[in-house]
Amino acid sequence: MEAQFKIWLGDEGEKILGNGPVALLKGIEATGSLSASSRQMGMSYSKAWHVVRRLERHLGLSLVVKRVGGSKGGGATLTPEAHELIRRYEAMCAEVEKFAAQAYDRHLGQWLEGRPAQE
Repeated sequence: MEAQFKIWLGDEGEKILGNGPVALLKGIEATGSLSASSRQMGMSYSKAWHVVRRLERHLGLSLVVKRVGGSKGGGATLTPEAHELIRRYEAMCAEVEKFAAQAYDRHLGQWLEGRPAQE
């Protein structure tokens, strides 16, 4: 058994940044396209833009640069701030995960493992 949890940043009860928006941003980086990233996640293009714009508004950061189509086609890239946001968010999650595992071990792990199983 292990401690399991979800972590996100919120503002006045509204979920702003979590695993989903981070996956969307990482997908943009991997594919060079908001459309392709949203498609991989099973999300509509308009919903994906809504997620990105809401993030930008709440965080006060520019995260995605859109390239309009043309002979080479359109696309999207992440700003340096988006890269830094992803790095910091993932570092925070790793630290919280480590803390949660230690807290579980300290408070429940040994106690639960030492008890006989009930049938």
